[in-house]
Amino acid sequence: MHKPIRTFTSGVAQVEIYQNRRHAGDAAAEMASEIIRNAVDSQKKARIIVATGNSQLDVIDSLASLPG
Repeated sequence: MHKPIRTFTSGVAQVEIYQNRRHAGDAAAEMASEIIRNAVDSQKKARIIVATGNSQLDVIDSLASLPG
């Protein structure tokens, strides 16, 4: 997984800045994949809603390429 080049907190949100959109998409997909796997492990199913705007395409591509 790509490492953020900068992290900080804004209010209660933890913000991570990545080198480029692809790295940000890969990192977001890895985090989402872990959450989805945990839901499937504990509840035997998971439902997700995926945004389809241009800003989300890197996340969708990365998520679709992950195993499982």
